[in-house]
Amino acid sequence: MSTPLFPTGPLTTSTTPIQTNSVSMTFSNEKIGYISAIEFGQPEFYVTRNGGISWNKSDQFFDMSKYKNCSGFLTGTPTFFNNSDIGWMPVGCMRNDTVKYNGYFTNDGGKTWAYVPFDIDWIAETNKGAAPFFVNSLEGWNIHNGTVYHTTNQGKTWTALPVNGKLNDVMVNLEYNQVVKLQFFTAKFGWLLVAKSDGKRSLLMQTVDGGRSWRVL
Repeated sequence: MSTPLFPTGPLTTSTTPIQTNSVSMTFSNEKIGYISAIEFGQPEFYVTRNGGISWNKSDQFFDMSKYKNCSGFLTGTPTFFNNSDIGWMPVGCMRNDTVKYNGYFTNDGGKTWAYVPFDIDWIAETNKGAAPFFVNSLEGWNIHNGTVYHTTNQGKTWTALPVNGKLNDVMVNLEYNQVVKLQFFTAKFGWLLVAKSDGKRSLLMQTVDGGRSWRVL
């Protein structure tokens, strides 16, 4: 059995394959990596500090008691800012063909997590790529029906930015209403990949002012 990677933290050690087909993985360097997964219907979080030779599952990540009437869950890829121990991960609650995302934030490399409920809309379950994106532990964006929402307090409150004509035209009028990927490189520069509901056509858009205006690339 491998040695716990966080010997002082409440983690369990895993040397067996993760029991799921739904896995998101990221590495911050050649040794440290993170996995989010859905195992037996519940979100789980794993950490490796030896390049993936062994993985440790946290028992401090997910609390089912915070959710009611969820038929299933989705997890996004863990994101750690500037290769630090500060990071976050979205978790979606599915219900009646819709999904709503909330956030989990950590300041200690995934040893402990803070659950932050997001006051954002439920979206169609087919629009799974529409999870919010955070550029640091406080500032993030969310897009719904052609409107961009912005937070600077870790998702506790969201402010709708002025409707942008180009973005609204693409997502609403031209019906590129599926958010495939939302990503920001800085607080100003970001990209949005949207697609038709049939998945056969997509458009890449860019913002240089924090989501207030968009152009098609």
